Amino acid sequence: MSTVKYSTMSINAPTQEIWDILIDRIFHPKKYLPGVLEYSLQEQGQTLIRKMQTTLGEVIERIVIDVKNLIITSELIEHPEFEGSTVNKIIPTEETTNFSLISFIKNWIPKDPENSHGEFTTIKEELLITKKIAEEKLKK
Repeated sequence: MSTVKYSTMSINAPTQEIWDILIDRIFHPKKYLPGVLEYSLQEQGQTLIRKMQTTLGEVIERIVIDVKNLIITSELIEHPEFEGSTVNKIIPTEETTNFSLISFIKNWIPKDPENSHGEFTTIKEELLITKKIAEEKLKK
């Protein structure tokens, strides 16, 4: 049974600022994802392979960055409890204001639904962390 979670939130920051933060999330996951103890990244053609040691165990992801469409897709290669993927997308507004929508879609399937301990964070928590960092950067 698939567990798709979707959340969209407005962020009062320029699209480029939000995009920079989404890229920073890839390269510095400890700042954004509670439970990450250590991590490493490897380039593999057009994709990145991120290995993270977490409080749940080792997580390995294949990450694809689509700059043109402002989309980052992360596929779980290895996870102690889940399989699936996550899509992060920025939806710029038509206005010239510093305002964009950001959506996170998490399609994770528990390997063993009866013994799943849940995710590190909820999708809404991930969005709130990203929003807070983007809007604080704008204040500086």
